[in-house]
Amino acid sequence: MSFEVTEYIKQRLEELSKTKSDTFNWLKTGTKTVDELTKDEEMEILEKKMIYYSATGALEELGRLKKKLDE
Repeated sequence: MSFEVTEYIKQRLEELSKTKSDTFNWLKTGTKTVDELTKDEEMEILEKKMIYYSATGALEELGRLKKKLDE
């Protein structure tokens, strides 16, 4: 059981790290000022920020769980 949980945590850490990195890179490529954005572009940026922050929080929690399981 512990092995399955550890493998799952490892897999999720990798997936979330990739998601966070991809989303951060997407957010870095923005070249418009806030005044130049359309409503749809603003919504897309907000969605990407939500994904980024969710992935960041999940990575932190999974990291803590992994550390506890490794003790």
